[in-house]
Amino acid sequence: MAKNPGPVVRYLSEKLLDAIPEFTELEPFRDKNLNNWRMNGAYSFHSATSKSFKLVVNSREYAAVIFADAQHLLNHASEHRAHVLDNSLTTEPSPSWTFVSLYYFSLFIAMAWSRVSNNAVLYLDKDAIKEFCGTVVGLPGGGAFRCQDRPGYIRV
Repeated sequence: MAKNPGPVVRYLSEKLLDAIPEFTELEPFRDKNLNNWRMNGAYSFHSATSKSFKLVVNSREYAAVIFADAQHLLNHASEHRAHVLDNSLTTEPSPSWTFVSLYYFSLFIAMAWSRVSNNAVLYLDKDAIKEFCGTVVGLPGGGAFRCQDRPGYIRV
């Protein structure tokens, strides 16, 4: 690592320290991600508005899932980076696949950074929201949500 990290690295490091409590077991398992956590994680409904909802969570479990998810996304990004670099050295009849790989490389990097900065962006449809919140009245509709861990709960 560089002796003097840039402002982006310093900012993300602070956010990561806020999101991952001390003594959290961090293991980058392939099946640990936010989607699986939604189905099998330790959380309970706290409150909801028409635009967001809050869950009571186990902060260490949630942090471990965020870490593993970011690692998995960075692995995907590395595969696309390798494809882009390999295509730059060879002649391919169509540049479309290189463009698609560059797009997914950028997407996976952005998604990993959103997890590391404690601002994971998720798309949740109505069924996914019902899984989180149960049959509460006045839940938000489906769409893109930002997941932020706060002491004792996450705000989605």
